Amino acid sequence: MSLMGDGREYAIWLDLLMPALQEESVKAEQTARLFHSLLVEIENNPQGSLHAIECLETALAVAFSFTPIYPTSHILFQASLDEDLLAGLDSTERLMEAMRRVKAELKRDSRSQPKTSRRRKG
Repeated sequence: MSLMGDGREYAIWLDLLMPALQEESVKAEQTARLFHSLLVEIENNPQGSLHAIECLETALAVAFSFTPIYPTSHILFQASLDEDLLAGLDSTERLMEAMRRVKAELKRDSRSQPKTSRRRKG
């Protein structure tokens, strides 16, 4: 899905930035300076595109931390760091094993939760 050059990018940026910057002039100026520096890098520096890509990758990582899937992804990442997962497994296999272990742990936790009886009031 490309949003570049079809006229929708202005509306998307407005929708994204207005709530965050509407009454935050300092943040608005910081944001403008960041975008300006990216443009200057791309236009004037032979490595400018690479720097812009790195900056956008950082922005993507920061934005990801605010998404609903982030906590689960973070748990899986932590689970994949277990020493016994590292030996002989590629990254996909480690992720699959981490998912299996986290799922089993969640199942165990749900079974160990005390059952509450539902009584009708009345």
